Amino acid sequence: MRLATLVPQLAGLRLCQVVVRLEQLFFVVAPTRRTARCPLCGRRSAHVHSRYERSLDDLPIGTRPVRLQLQVRRFRCVNPTCPRRIFAERFPHLTAVRARRTTVLRAD
Repeated sequence: MRLATLVPQLAGLRLCQVVVRLEQLFFVVAPTRRTARCPLCGRRSAHVHSRYERSLDDLPIGTRPVRLQLQVRRFRCVNPTCPRRIFAERFPHLTAVRARRTTVLRAD
């Protein structure tokens, strides 16, 4: 069964790890795509510059709150005329830029 079947907002992500604690569930997720689009010029890049983790609160499962640990990559823009040299991949189906909660949790 695919992860997106159970949790539709996680489409395009793979589940790397689940940590179950008494007070909270942690899902470590990573993107499945190999490329990302530059937000300025729209050109695709596969040149990964670095990585970082982003924490997002998501809808609870049962009585336990859920926190996503999203592994985000930074890419180099391959367009020589683009003023943005490095950009972070975005997840518009999951959350807004700089948001700390998923879109479905904010809508709830």
